[in-house]
Amino acid sequence: MHKDLETFDPDCYREVIKSLCDEIDKACYKALDLTEDDVCDSVNHPAHYTRGGIECLDAIEASLTPEQYRGYLKGNIIKYLWRYEWKNGLEDVEKAQFYLNRLLASLMKETKEKSDE
Repeated sequence: MHKDLETFDPDCYREVIKSLCDEIDKACYKALDLTEDDVCDSVNHPAHYTRGGIECLDAIEASLTPEQYRGYLKGNIIKYLWRYEWKNGLEDVEKAQFYLNRLLASLMKETKEKSDE
């Protein structure tokens, strides 16, 4: 085995690449006189999930029973908390929080509907 491969740390390169991408993004935003929020909100409303006039999450909710939808939300909460240390760090925790907020809203809506009966 080559001696450089013995000390190779892929996480180090991942961080360098992420840092370079962030710098490129910042330069593009500056050149276009935009902020990151003008371009996309990768946690609450990612651009790739809001095409066609309806947000994907709203379509998923409409296609499931309330119980199924809460299971879907719970699964996403677990997924993002499970991986945050190895993948996207704070962004994954923010995504888990987003889904937790949706789960809380769903439960509060159901509780209110039951109390109104």
